[in-house]
Amino acid sequence: MNVALAAAAAATLVTGCSAGSTDRYATPHEMCGIDVPPAVTEPLLPAGKSIDQYPEDFAKKPDSIGSCLVNVDKKLALRIAVYRESGSIDIPGLAQEGSLRLRNPEKAEIKNVSSAQVAEDGALMSIPCRAGGKDHLVTEFAVGERSWDRGSTKDQRKEIDAFVRGYVPGLIKAKCGG
Repeated sequence: MNVALAAAAAATLVTGCSAGSTDRYATPHEMCGIDVPPAVTEPLLPAGKSIDQYPEDFAKKPDSIGSCLVNVDKKLALRIAVYRESGSIDIPGLAQEGSLRLRNPEKAEIKNVSSAQVAEDGALMSIPCRAGGKDHLVTEFAVGERSWDRGSTKDQRKEIDAFVRGYVPGLIKAKCGG
């Protein structure tokens, strides 16, 4: 009798897992027109049936600024915004007190980035990038309507950090010419 119950339970688990796996969208190789490894994108985005991106010519024009929204099942999952600025930019101050108001931002050292803060709910950085008469490309990453119950805040910060590190090389290539 125990063997029969175990077999039935195993069959239920296998059926449940295979049914759930076909119900998830495919993680894209591009986020807002920028190549990024799906392995760093997938943990950042919630499960769902569909993913939509609204890039507003985000990556097509190097001198352009603007934002890109990524929705999963019509709910905001990620917002990426870029601005061009000249002069000194206080990224740590903006991360804590600016309009983004990141949750518990911490300094991050990222290749080709002059200043970066990664938090539990997003990131903010300044990249040296001469274009459009400006010296810096300021980039915001904000995680949208995501439930934060899949892991600790330390895990969430790691997911955001991994995504940013995977995203920056393509962003530099698209917006700074190299």
